[in-house]
Amino acid sequence: MTCKKAAEEKLSFVCKNKDGRVVGFCLNEDLIATPLDSSLKITPKMDPIFDILNQLDTFYLKDKKPLKNKFFHLFMVGTLSEYRSVGIARKLIEKSLTRANKKRFQAVVTEATNFRSQNLLKKYFNFNTLKRISYEKFSFNDKFPFKSLGKESCDLMEWRISNKKLNL
Repeated sequence: MTCKKAAEEKLSFVCKNKDGRVVGFCLNEDLIATPLDSSLKITPKMDPIFDILNQLDTFYLKDKKPLKNKFFHLFMVGTLSEYRSVGIARKLIEKSLTRANKKRFQAVVTEATNFRSQNLLKKYFNFNTLKRISYEKFSFNDKFPFKSLGKESCDLMEWRISNKKLNL
């Protein structure tokens, strides 16, 4: 569902190897665009993840006008394990920021779910952390589904396009 929506919006990227196999992706969307059909259930195991992401997005939008083509959502980035640490994710994010700039979005927002992605976004792209939800303390239906992740957190991060020169 998310991939179909991302493809329709023409904001996402994939990276293929020389054999045409997809080895990396960056799914992006307009944060205000038509949401996914909530009646479509993927699996109940995803509910806590969607809840934490929704909390961060709600926080982000609480004092903003919900206008389309204003908030570029860097939704998900990934690479196959054998292709990690060669710069694919960084290049896909770079292309996404360039696309957001060309499409005249005002900001790029993301929910970085681990230290590695948080550090990548800070170090290479100067994203700012706006809110952090600790996995240890996050509860869903009176349970702590991410407690085993320890000190890690899910961070709401933003890259303001209007304040940046795009030197990627």
